[in-house]
Amino acid sequence: MNQYEYIVKQKIEGVWKWRRIMMIALYVVFNAAYLLAFLLTFPWAVTFLPLLDWALIFFTWRFVSPEYEYSTLSGEITFTTIWGGKTRKELFRINIRDFQKIAPYDEAAEAYVTAQKCKRDFRCMSSLQAPDLYYGIFMLGDEKCVVYFEATEKALKILKYYNIGTVLVPTTK
Repeated sequence: MNQYEYIVKQKIEGVWKWRRIMMIALYVVFNAAYLLAFLLTFPWAVTFLPLLDWALIFFTWRFVSPEYEYSTLSGEITFTTIWGGKTRKELFRINIRDFQKIAPYDEAAEAYVTAQKCKRDFRCMSSLQAPDLYYGIFMLGDEKCVVYFEATEKALKILKYYNIGTVLVPTTK
């Protein structure tokens, strides 16, 4: 069967670390502003602060904890972002045959991808240092795009089955 699903969790590094720090700073600023606004005029309003903090954290923290899901079914691959394990957002869906190139991402590939001048890039991986990191170049409407993803052996078999001419697999000795 050519059905496959794989979920990868974003590592907390780089920009994601800064987003978490900024989110915590937002929580502190919110608490300080709330206390300044209501402590002198309505001291009883402080009793609502824990409830407001809980609601703020519940509805916002998920946006600094993404996971990415790749699923293939009948020659079509779907990339989805899952925010905090609760909210799903489909990034795009594409026929595997529409990929122009799928290859391992390394230093040589970095120069190649840069030379392609892709309008959009989708980073659906845990980290740029992931050992099984691949990239795929494709057209989405009129825009040339690149997607970075982590591919397992089963995923590579499916990708090669539907688009044998564009999938490059590293050679092993």
